[in-house]
Amino acid sequence: MSLRIMATADVHLGMKFASYGELQVRLAEARFDALSAVVHAANDNECNLLIVAGDLFHRVGVAAAVVERAAAILNGFNGEAVAVLPGNHDFRSPDGDRLWSGFAQACGDRTLLLETPAPYDLRPLDLHAVLLAAPCDAMHGVEHRLGWMQEYAPPEHAAADDRLTVIGVAHGSIDGLTLDAEGRYFPMTPTQLADLPPQVWVVGHTHRQHHLPQSRLVVPGTPEPDGFDFTLPGRAALISVDGDAVTVEPVETGHFMFVEASVHLDPSREFAPQLAGAVAGERSLVRLALHGSLESGQMERLRLALADLESEVLYLRVNEDDLHTMVTRHDVDNWYPSGSFAHRLLTDLLESGDEEAAVATLQLIRDATGGDGS
Repeated sequence: MSLRIMATADVHLGMKFASYGELQVRLAEARFDALSAVVHAANDNECNLLIVAGDLFHRVGVAAAVVERAAAILNGFNGEAVAVLPGNHDFRSPDGDRLWSGFAQACGDRTLLLETPAPYDLRPLDLHAVLLAAPCDAMHGVEHRLGWMQEYAPPEHAAADDRLTVIGVAHGSIDGLTLDAEGRYFPMTPTQLADLPPQVWVVGHTHRQHHLPQSRLVVPGTPEPDGFDFTLPGRAALISVDGDAVTVEPVETGHFMFVEASVHLDPSREFAPQLAGAVAGERSLVRLALHGSLESGQMERLRLALADLESEVLYLRVNEDDLHTMVTRHDVDNWYPSGSFAHRLLTDLLESGDEEAAVATLQLIRDATGGDGS
């Protein structure tokens, strides 16, 4: 039986983005928009199953309105079933919690909460498939939750040659794909996954999308970027299963782009074209590091170019720690009286050709005298 699956993870509904000022609300709303984009893409591609592989919510204490809104969006899926796995941010506590009980009440009867490590038979929902779930039960865990699957045996069904499609759903770090040096996020390896029964794995936690056919592994990634540690577009994964054949296609779902750029400025060229590479359109948030040495007049032109850049993006932060103002004899003559200590010292350094020392010395003089080096 063929099966079409839209897979996503790490939606992180309820993130606050407090450090982004007036953009805070727009960034938080973009996460709901991304979930809606996933559902729309699933409907457009006539998917049978929608899987959220953990971290639908940013924390277990999100507001009830966030939970209800998420459930309403997922209820818009036209296929047979939605499956939602608790991740490490929205983990399912052993004693139950308000988050998931509220979600269960708000979602439709086609939504399965994969809250226990167990098989979930989808045949009652008209899908000839079974999900093997490995939900998170804490924020951190040094052991994965896959162990129970080693004893898994397929349920009995009508014909021996009419086997169920077995899909694994888990959340945690994957060796070689995820930064988890201390092994605190339910670590797994591709080999472990390949040795277990699922025909295909959908694993959340890693925000960048990956497809490892040899491990039967799909990491859908986050549908909407959430910071400068992730500078790729938001995506979901369209998975098609037809017998033993599995194909995976990326689906663009994100709105904003976080751009990390470093530019070594060439003073002989116009600055605007050099800065243009930092712009990913009007939806971009940019963190820009500038390097090089410019004369004072060139610094003024740079300020104008940066002002233009700021008008083209949503957010701009510039690091000028490695950008220096060059000192010229003309500057020294304008800044300090002839014969003053600062004038003599800087002139001697420039005449010796030690421009770097002149720049450093000028900064020391300004720090010590408030600009008065006489």
